[in-house]
Amino acid sequence: MWEPATERSDAPAARWRPAAAVALLFAAAMAQRLSVFGGSWLPLSDGALFVVFIEALAAGGGFPACIDFNGHCLPFAYPPLSFLIGAGLVRLGADPLLFAAWYPFLMTTLYSAAVLLLLRRLLARDLLFVLAAAVFLFVTRSFEFLMMGGGISRATGALCFALALLAAERARRRGGWLLPGLAGLAVGGAILSHLEWGIAGAFAVSLVMLYRSPRPGHDFLRLCLAGTVAALAIAPWAATVLGIHGTAPFDHAAGTSSWLGLGQFFAPLTLKIAPALLVLPFVAGMAAALWHRQWFWPALLFGFLALTPRQFDTVAVLPQAVLVALGVVAGIDRLVRAVSPDRHVPPWAVPPGPAGPPRRALGLAAAAIFVGILLAISVVLSPPGRNLEQATPDYLEATAWARETLPPGRRFVVISGEAWQVDEVAEWFPYYSGHVGVNIVQGTEWLPDRAFARTVALTRAINGAQGCRALHRAMAPIVPPASHVLDASGTGCFDDPARFGRIFGNGSVEIFRILPAPPGSAAAS
Repeated sequence: MWEPATERSDAPAARWRPAAAVALLFAAAMAQRLSVFGGSWLPLSDGALFVVFIEALAAGGGFPACIDFNGHCLPFAYPPLSFLIGAGLVRLGADPLLFAAWYPFLMTTLYSAAVLLLLRRLLARDLLFVLAAAVFLFVTRSFEFLMMGGGISRATGALCFALALLAAERARRRGGWLLPGLAGLAVGGAILSHLEWGIAGAFAVSLVMLYRSPRPGHDFLRLCLAGTVAALAIAPWAATVLGIHGTAPFDHAAGTSSWLGLGQFFAPLTLKIAPALLVLPFVAGMAAALWHRQWFWPALLFGFLALTPRQFDTVAVLPQAVLVALGVVAGIDRLVRAVSPDRHVPPWAVPPGPAGPPRRALGLAAAAIFVGILLAISVVLSPPGRNLEQATPDYLEATAWARETLPPGRRFVVISGEAWQVDEVAEWFPYYSGHVGVNIVQGTEWLPDRAFARTVALTRAINGAQGCRALHRAMAPIVPPASHVLDASGTGCFDDPARFGRIFGNGSVEIFRILPAPPGSAAAS
């Protein structure tokens, strides 16, 4: 039903070998991901806003109407499930920062395990399963945005998404009404964790339940049951948020998600050192699936792109991994047939199938070489880490100094040189320092007057400035004007004693006071 493959063998040895291979890959992937922390259990990249949410809920008093973060009163319209979990643990004595570090990793690990179980159920062919698992586990985009501190919500939504698909697949095979209800409950959990994962889950469950269904009418009714359960699960939260804020926060947030062009379609699979290693098999797998009229995985992929473009890079890795594996298997099949032609071997047959030991050995060797190259690139030559960074000791010292020394609420330009999505310097600045970062994007998607678009443009202009004149020009339109600068990227652009006063510095972070422009100067006018 799911892909053009022969059925897996029922022999005991044939059953455990692919599972053992995937278990080893899973263990290697988890070890790789743990290494990112470097022995320091600080949150990775983002998550400061979510820690503020958790601390507010842990303080009691129910759901606040809004949360004070970085000088904004942000409407508490975020799906709350993961925050409630965190608040419960904090009230039991857990440290909020420790929770923001280990909880996303735990949820990401469980999500990966659930996806592997799903692939085992959906892919009948052992070699296809192993290759798809390898691609999914070691493509960085499958986990980097889940392991960050912001994965408090994203990774919880991802796990609920995978559990919903497992329940839907089981319901498809077994019938009955309990499993569709469980799938709906999991979709509700995904929506209550992260809206885009919930949307992706609702679409994927619908596709699993209805794709080439032998009883479409009956399965549609069971899908309606799943939808009803999901709606009931989210109703209390939706009623609370809509009663306080209406639809305005969601209207503002909806305008921040858009397709970024054709490059986004291939971005999850583009490895830095060997960009074609996965892209070419992906194209071949897509062509093979369409040629054989196997629409499920392409439909899943394009549905994700249409419905959740901002989340696409992460959720798309699941169908893309299968299509890459399909392309690799197609290439192996052609190689095997070219070396040992046999007109009786079907186009998709590699072992198990009517292949003798030499042909089996050749096919498995080719697959092992592909997996070896993938692991060498992903683990040794280009390991994850640039987008999964923690606050440095110098940064923590600088923000602590700013909190203890300066009057609260100073307006800072925060310069890191990083993209805003993975900028741990900016994201954690309000939390650690107690001051306002004028070019910090997090949370502005819920605000009116195009706050998100304006702040993204400002931070891109500041962190992407080429030269000091461009940086000063990017800072000029800030209203109200900033009072200080935190420079964590070593720009060297604040040495003019007539305009800036250096008030703190350590190994890698400097803080400057922006001085009033002298009377009669161009800046003063």
